[in-house]
Amino acid sequence: MIIIEWSEHGTPHVLAGSGPPLLSDFLATDVQDYWPRIEEITTVIERCRRGEALEPVSFYGNVYELKLGCEKAILANLFDASIAPESHPFSDFKVMFEVWVAALRSWGK
Repeated sequence: MIIIEWSEHGTPHVLAGSGPPLLSDFLATDVQDYWPRIEEITTVIERCRRGEALEPVSFYGNVYELKLGCEKAILANLFDASIAPESHPFSDFKVMFEVWVAALRSWGK
């Protein structure tokens, strides 16, 4: 389970070592507390929960591309091809993303 904390600059991040490296960085750099992006990703998650068949949807952020489908989530660094992509089962990605969103809401973001 990932652990979310706030930096001295008032930004959320995943405590080092508590989550997969790329996903942890993706949440802090590309999702942050940017609600339009959170809502876009949440929409895909909800469609998958309803059993809709979806082709993976790509989201481009500050550092990463997220390809999110109902089977898995793949994160790839946009600027450094030497960093191997990170793949997560949909259910694992969903849990980590929802922990991030819950932390933002609990801190009034």
